[in-house]
Formats: sequence, C-alpha cells, structure tokens
Amino acid sequence: MKRFVLFTISVLFVLSSVTYSGEYKSGKNVIIADSIRWDLYSSGETLTISSKINGDVWAGCGSAFITNSIIQNLYLVSGDIGVTESKFNNVVLFGGKVNFNGTTQGSLKILGGEVRIEGSVKKDVVLIGGNIIIEKGATIDGDLIVFGGDVFIYGDVKGNLYGNCNTLEFYGKVNNSANLKISERLFLANESEIKGNLNLSSKRKLEFNSNVVKGTITFEKIHKVDIPFDKIIAILIVFCFLSALIVSMFVVLLLKNNLQNYLTIVDKSFLVTLAIGLVGIVGVPILCIILLALILTIPLSIIIGLITILFLYVGKILFAIYIGWKLLFMINKSQPNLYFSAFLGITILYCTYFIPVFGLFVHFFAALWGFGIACKISQQFFK
Repeated sequence: MKRFVLFTISVLFVLSSVTYSGEYKSGKNVIIADSIRWDLYSSGETLTISSKINGDVWAGCGSAFITNSIIQNLYLVSGDIGVTESKFNNVVLFGGKVNFNGTTQGSLKILGGEVRIEGSVKKDVVLIGGNIIIEKGATIDGDLIVFGGDVFIYGDVKGNLYGNCNTLEFYGKVNNSANLKISERLFLANESEIKGNLNLSSKRKLEFNSNVVKGTITFEKIHKVDIPFDKIIAILIVFCFLSALIVSMFVVLLLKNNLQNYLTIVDKSFLVTLAIGLVGIVGVPILCIILLALILTIPLSIIIGLITILFLYVGKILFAIYIGWKLLFMINKSQPNLYFSAFLGITILYCTYFIPVFGLFVHFFAALWGFGIACKISQQFFK
C-alpha cells in the first residue's frame, strides 16, 4: 500500500507539473481577446476566444464561441459550441449543439446532440451525434467515421467513410471505400461518387443509386444485434462518469459556502481520513455481520450497510473534487472554482478506468480515502 500511495502521489505530481505552465480563467463571462503564451484552463457560463493561444485550451462552460483564433489543441465541454474561422492542431469537443467551421492539421473528434461541420481537416474525423451535417465545401483528408441518427454528407472525404446510422444521405465524394451500417434509409445522390468499394449492412433491403459506386458492392443482412462486451463496459463507464459529474455538481451546490474550508481541512488531515477509511472498510462489514447474526438487529444492519454504500460513493466524489481542487490550486495559487474542480477531478478519476488493473486500484483507493473524507466532512457539517 505504501508503494501504491507513493506511486499515486507521483502521478499527481507529474500531472500538476505538466499543467503548471498555464493560465486559469474563470467567471460568469470569460473573454479571451489577448494572446496567451501557455496553456489555457477555463470555466464559466460563457467562454469567448478570439486570439492566439500558443498552448492547449482545456475548458468547461455553458456556451463557447471561438472566432478567428489559433490554438494548438482544443479540449472543450460545453452546452453550445460555435467555432468560426479558426485553426488548430487537434480538436475534441463535447456539446449539445456543435457548429465547427475551422481548419485542423490533426484530427477532429466531436460528441454532440446536433453536429454541423465546415472547413478542412487534415487527418481523421470522428463524429457522434443525433443529427450530423457535413456541409458542401468541407474537406477531410483522412477517414470519416460517423455514428448518428440522421447523417447528411455534402463534403468530400479523401480517405475511407465509416458510418453507423439510422439514415444517410450522401452528396459528396469518397476517394476510397465506404463501409456503412444503415438502419432505415440510404440515399446516394447522382452527383455523389464512391471511387472504391461499398460494403453495406442492414436489417432490411435498401434501394439506392448504385451507379455512383465505382468499385464492387457487397451487402450483408443483419439478423441479430451482437453487442461486444467491451462496448457495454465503455457505455457503463460513460454512464457512471455522467452520473458522477451530476452528483459532484449537486455536492458543490449543497456545500458551496463551506466546501473550500472542508477541502482545506481534508488537505491537512491526509493520514486521519485515510485511517478512518481503512477502519470503515474493514470494520463496517464485520459489524453488519454481527448485527445480522443477532436477528433482532437485522434492520439496523441494513441501515448501516446502506449508509456505508452512500458514504463510499459520495466519498469517492469528494475525493475527485479534492484532487481537482488541489491541482487547480497548484496551478493558480488561489482558491479555484469548485465546479471546475469537480469536473477536472471526476474526469481524471474516470479516465483511469481505461487503464487495466491500475484503474481498479485507483478507484479502490479513491473509495477507501473517500470514505474517510466523507466521514470527516460530515463531522464538520453537523458540528
């Protein structure tokens, strides 16, 4: 355990060292109009950028607008996202409604309810959304991978096209092959062109304009849906991440007036909270077994068990908030925004799930220490 604690601290130290050379901006309306030499970390209701950022941008906000900007790499989570006439290396966006009109030298990855793409992308594009529109004039030098309900493609793809959607309307050109899984309808316009092969799969027979396909056409009828186990795990992790994010925001809202003080107390009592967590993990199950054996105290055993489960879950959320808070404090040298602290901590914690074995150890440690943190904060809350 000692080695594991030292290793975890080392990882956090490396993360903080990497992110140290940056600027942190927060507030109701964050406006970035001047050039920034380093990375930018931002949170707020509205984020507006119209400048050159020599580093990366990491941001979470209600709405984001990026216009006439030059940014190395963009990592953005927002309700509505608008990007206009801007240049990037790589872009990763999570939003409800996403409009992207820019140029990337690397890849573009977007998850959104409604996605609209213009501009030019030098490498691969991955789009996941309810409705996806790739406008005429948009060019993708790499592969295009789309997962959506209704997909409309007017632009050109120099690589391969991979699609899994309900309906697909295609008006552009694909230089290589197209591999499509369609649920309802496929429409290939007369002006469209697929220079390679078309590999099509569907649960029903699809009628489409086969003259626009220059290569061979293969069709596979889907008889049943086989969901791979790894995809189920990935979906569960995403669901747990979103649930934890919502709970963390509620915790911050509930404890907002005192949470800064609570986190400071936790920061000064690492060994105490860790010891409480260790005693709780070992002692509570033994106590519950004893109470169950006494028959008459079974209801009490159930209540204690449920409270322990609640403390383990909420404690892990508090642990994540503390990690985010500590990292941002090391960056900004002042009291950080608690909502952004929660977002950063939850993201770091749940990203470790994708690291085999190590991720399980991290979450076990988070639950262990988090239980102690929950007990300590509860003591302060009801004092």
